[in-house]
Amino acid sequence: MPHVVRRAERLIFSGENTRACRLLAHALADIDPITARPDARLIEAAICYAETLSFEWDIPDRAELQLTWVRYAETAALTCYGRSSQLWQRAAGFYARVCATQGLTFDAVAVLQRTLAAYRTYGPPDRIPEVRGQLAAALHDDGQCAEARTEIHDAWHTWLRTRARIRARSPHVGGQLLTTYASILAGCGQTSDARALLRDHADLVTAEANTSREAAALVAAVQIAMTERDHRPVCTARPAPAVQAPTSTPLPSQRWQVWETLLLKSHPTPSTPLDQRLYRRGSPLPDWS
Repeated sequence: MPHVVRRAERLIFSGENTRACRLLAHALADIDPITARPDARLIEAAICYAETLSFEWDIPDRAELQLTWVRYAETAALTCYGRSSQLWQRAAGFYARVCATQGLTFDAVAVLQRTLAAYRTYGPPDRIPEVRGQLAAALHDDGQCAEARTEIHDAWHTWLRTRARIRARSPHVGGQLLTTYASILAGCGQTSDARALLRDHADLVTAEANTSREAAALVAAVQIAMTERDHRPVCTARPAPAVQAPTSTPLPSQRWQVWETLLLKSHPTPSTPLDQRLYRRGSPLPDWS
């Protein structure tokens, strides 16, 4: 099995994801991830296969295959290595992303809470703000809006205090946290607060991404606009709509364009950032009703 994984990784590196996926599918064909025993060699193959499935949309039962294999990897890695293991942390992080993508919000919250506890116990501490941001997004998707706001507020301020050290290792974290924070605000109807937050810190999204300034702004704008559109049915910060719009509703172009324009035109100001003005440590969070 290890040689299969290494060959698959070489194929992925060469841009041949489909061949890598087929190779791993053949190697794992006779193994049931639901009943398979924890095995160190199988864990790596399971993670690699689940990752290749992220890009193969034409495979029957793709979503179920990905979920069962990454769930096996997370559970088996926990059994074999414990929460201090980087392999378990990698499997847990990917499992959380798969759960979130498939709408399994409760499961995503649970695995991210376990992951956060592991980083707090075993480190590295620099990963904590990033994981707290991911947990905030999962809580928000699950309708736990107050809890989501607490997590993203604390993650954001932790990052602000330690940004010089964290930037050196993970320069993208600030932009991710900012986008998540703005998405949570917009999703709960606090669009003016989201706009003010972005005006204070838009450079984090457009200056620290591994892509062009325009592309980074577009990705962040679409994420914020999608949350603004889709969150209302589960939102506990404001009344639910009388008629819940399906998530397949097309994203209004003017909404993401508004956020994109704001991100591209905004510059940091010397004034105190919005979240520090509104939510100084020890002050109550606002009434979102």
